[in-house]
Amino acid sequence: EDLGVEPGSDPVALAVVAKFKCATMGTITMQEWAHGCRALSLKDVGDLRDRLDGLRAEISTLHTMEEVYGAVFGMALDPGSRVLPKDEALAYWGFFLEGRWGLFDKWRQFLLEVYKKPSINKDCWLEILKLARDYPEDLSTFDSRPDWPVILDDFAEWVRGG
Repeated sequence: EDLGVEPGSDPVALAVVAKFKCATMGTITMQEWAHGCRALSLKDVGDLRDRLDGLRAEISTLHTMEEVYGAVFGMALDPGSRVLPKDEALAYWGFFLEGRWGLFDKWRQFLLEVYKKPSINKDCWLEILKLARDYPEDLSTFDSRPDWPVILDDFAEWVRGG
């Protein structure tokens, strides 16, 4: 609130909680605040407000968002859970991938219409960014590697019409 950031609609809020290494989404403890201020060399909320444009730039491309993107999965989990509900994962992916990855709409469609499991695991979460960042939109150079999550193999096959 003090930053003038709407957590539900401004992706920079995700960057802030990731940089502060928050354990849970939407909450910054005193210890996390102190850590974040030290890590970012901040004196107060005003300093953080002044850094928001830099944080926005950091999450603006598929090639610079990896640290923040990777941290969000753990913060978004319910206590004790190891998977993220599919609808929540889609909402977060919207913050990070929509408008930056040409296959995002197909990814969303695939998850809603083809992929019937109710949740997303961390492996899928991390690897979809690599797919979005490192492969052309026609997925012509995508190869089924043993270390890809099966969901990505299935998505590539679905995109290719197979």
